[in-house]
Amino acid sequence: MNKKALSLTFCTLLSLTAPAVWSAETEIVDALRTGQFNVKVVGDHATEIGWGKGEWTPELWNKLPELPEMSLVRGTAKFADAKALEVLTKLPKLHTVYFNATIFDDSGFAVLAKCKELQSISLDHNFIISGSGAGALKDLPKLKSLRFGGCTKMTSEAAKACAQLTQLESLQFFHMGASDEDVATLLPLAGNLKAFVVASQFNGELSGAALEHLAKFKNLESLKFGEVVVSYDGGLKHLATLKNLKKLELDKVGASEEDINKLKAALPGCEIKWTPPSAQEAERYQKSLAKLRGNS
Repeated sequence: MNKKALSLTFCTLLSLTAPAVWSAETEIVDALRTGQFNVKVVGDHATEIGWGKGEWTPELWNKLPELPEMSLVRGTAKFADAKALEVLTKLPKLHTVYFNATIFDDSGFAVLAKCKELQSISLDHNFIISGSGAGALKDLPKLKSLRFGGCTKMTSEAAKACAQLTQLESLQFFHMGASDEDVATLLPLAGNLKAFVVASQFNGELSGAALEHLAKFKNLESLKFGEVVVSYDGGLKHLATLKNLKKLELDKVGASEEDINKLKAALPGCEIKWTPPSAQEAERYQKSLAKLRGNS
């Protein structure tokens, strides 16, 4: 067969096979969009699934391996236990996941650790994990960002496990009852960590003492600290030593305006956003603190 005939044969094969591949993906993309997910398509392949208004069903979830270029998956997945997470291991280019309301236990972290390209993991409102299994993620060398939001069953074991993840550049313990001790436990991350979020649900266990620990995270560029009551001398002053800090968000932090101004003067190159708590939230913090001290 001459070169011209070979070229024609090859082109014919492409015309027969490529549309078939895209046709299969099109059906899945259409189903996802019908389910009100946002889907990004590049060329002939679906590459990202965003939040939209949809919620994962087992039927749609199990079709994910048919999207070989998929790199980012988000959404609410109320059925997603550790077994369901195995589907993600069949996506060779997966680098980002952000899930809400999953039901996997701590064994699920070992499954996620099989997804070797993962760079970012975010988990909101999983009410089962303690966080003790998160140490398995140390086997993900590309993992840079880890978020836990509203995972209210997490314990101090979560901080101990996450302290092993020295590859992280960003960590979020948001709205989940973190403590001063948890922040101290995370000190092994100080070398690489550039962004940190910690908020306590006004549990009284997070205080100005945590800020003294955070002052040792010299490479922090972004910090969100929230749901506490603290003064300048009682903790805020320690942040003045973080000379690389570019953005500081004090979210629902009970402090005087005078103390916040002192902090701004001490960190002139840092953008500081301060939102005070409501009177009820501040009272809740004080009651939690009193209970911890045995004064209830």
